[in-house]
Amino acid sequence: INGETIAELSNIGAGAAGSVTVRALNKIDIDANVVVVAAGVGVAGAGGAGAASIGAVFVSNEVGSSSNPFDVIARVADARMTVAGDMSVTATNSSRIFANGDAISAAVAVSSDVAGALSGAGAGVYNKVNGNTLAEVTRTSGPVGGLNTMLTVRSLNVAATDNADIQAIAVGASVAVGVGGL
Repeated sequence: INGETIAELSNIGAGAAGSVTVRALNKIDIDANVVVVAAGVGVAGAGGAGAASIGAVFVSNEVGSSSNPFDVIARVADARMTVAGDMSVTATNSSRIFANGDAISAAVAVSSDVAGALSGAGAGVYNKVNGNTLAEVTRTSGPVGGLNTMLTVRSLNVAATDNADIQAIAVGASVAVGVGGL
């Protein structure tokens, strides 16, 4: 999943407010479950019996990438205003990935002569969250109309929180039975 979540209040020449909230919230939620089942059965009265089984699974989930992270940004920039009450600027990344990969393999061979059985399994899970979480109040322009004051507030809360959570389960199970010479 690629993209961005941005909440921004910017380039305000003049303004007044009782209270201001600028909030960016990312709640990506990925649930991935992959199950692979393989079975092989070989039965022979006389002569040889052979069975083969193989299974594999690979689960991959990624939020953002190393070259293009998923940005969650809350920003107040160059806002000339008076806020009589509280101003809150918060950015929260709550990306959640749950991935489960199960591989089950079984092979059974039964013969009164020669029997063979071969089984396999496998499981792999890869998950990654690449993100930037930022909350900021900035001033990039100089005085406007001879006034240096850009932002006046009673109280200011600026917070960035990254709660990204990844849970991964990979299980591989294999059984092979060969019975011969009965």
